[in-house]
Amino acid sequence: MKTFSIKKWTSLCLCFTFILATFSGIILAIMPHGRQIHWTGWQLMGVEREAWQAMHVAFSLLILLAGVLHLVAYNWKLFVSYFKKRDKMEGDSGKGLSREFYGALVLTLFFLFSSLSHTPPVSWLMNGVEQVKDAWITEDRLPPFPRADSASLKEICQREGIPLETALERIRERGLSLRKPDQTLAAIARANGLSPRDVYLVVKGE
Repeated sequence: MKTFSIKKWTSLCLCFTFILATFSGIILAIMPHGRQIHWTGWQLMGVEREAWQAMHVAFSLLILLAGVLHLVAYNWKLFVSYFKKRDKMEGDSGKGLSREFYGALVLTLFFLFSSLSHTPPVSWLMNGVEQVKDAWITEDRLPPFPRADSASLKEICQREGIPLETALERIRERGLSLRKPDQTLAAIARANGLSPRDVYLVVKGE
């Protein structure tokens, strides 16, 4: 019977966690803005934003652990050799850092500067991400005002000019659970398995 190979296991863990962390990171980047997620109860593949966040953090941590093990235990000497010059050129002692090191450093610094200064190519990428974020939610699905999901039923009625009794009657007709008019739309929605937008539409009679 063959022994369990820690080296193979580490490499496969690194591969699988990299795929899942990358996928969840892309989802987090392109998902709608927070206020829209809270209002509509947005999900993707039946998974809520909080679960996508937890997945990304968990697999990013596993990448870190598997990556450190893979590097230190099995590839440290090879990795260190990448920093050093391998061939002695004419008139060169062969000492110092490799050209690959400087090439990787320049590329890294370039993207770091582009990210911090909001200049191309990172600015192009972020503009594309914003367009995808905005495409999830149509105009009619936006909240009526900022943080509407945190507003109480009473406040919604005041803002929309709806008598509180009328709103309560509409809620009762739909069979929704409600403890008191001071509950927020988000709390009412959670208690009834709906989104705050769904509760808002009930209150408005739509």
